[in-house]
Amino acid sequence: MKQYQTQGFVKNGVAVNAVYIVKPGDTLLGIRKTVKRLGGNPKELTKIDPTIARGLAPGQFVYFHSDLERSAEQQSKVLNNHELERCSYQLVTLYKTNFKEKLDEHVGYKNAWIEVLALNRFQVSDFANSPSVQVKVYHAKKTFNDLVSGQGQIKKSSLDLQLAQNNEVSTERVLVVPDRAPASEEKHEGPGSLVYFGFPILVIALIVAYRSSKKKIALDITD
Repeated sequence: MKQYQTQGFVKNGVAVNAVYIVKPGDTLLGIRKTVKRLGGNPKELTKIDPTIARGLAPGQFVYFHSDLERSAEQQSKVLNNHELERCSYQLVTLYKTNFKEKLDEHVGYKNAWIEVLALNRFQVSDFANSPSVQVKVYHAKKTFNDLVSGQGQIKKSSLDLQLAQNNEVSTERVLVVPDRAPASEEKHEGPGSLVYFGFPILVIALIVAYRSSKKKIALDITD
């Protein structure tokens, strides 16, 4: 398995200082959107590496230039996509006999180990020097829309669901919420709530109008 370059370099006129590690299921279109969000120019991707237009493979490196703010010591470095997003991570101990299965289970999808090892610039041969190694497993940031529905209800129950601030998850406040919203809120959530509250008002208005018309008719007969 190859390792991505950690020192910035210039390729085909572009000053490369960032890299995206391809995950299983990634498409070039999706990577372009991610690169744009990370301060890069999607049009430069194929300029830097024309081969990515012919296909992508898990663990492949997509280099780009990012304008995101970084520390002085990172100026000359190539940062991976998780580092650019300042994601938190966990140190996971791996053993040669089952590291692939453990990483797939830990991250939650098949062949996740390919991306994790690439992010850590890890080689299977590293096990030759030690029976176990530690790698960083990054936790992707969730946006506010990922966590909260349009009515402000948390979409799923979890001990570590966190409120998003500035379109990122804040680590300052942890919510514990029920698996489902109360029945009354579920029934009226979304556009349907307009119908629920609007219908009784319409009925009341019709009754008032009907009574007024009856009084008017009665007065006309009396006159």
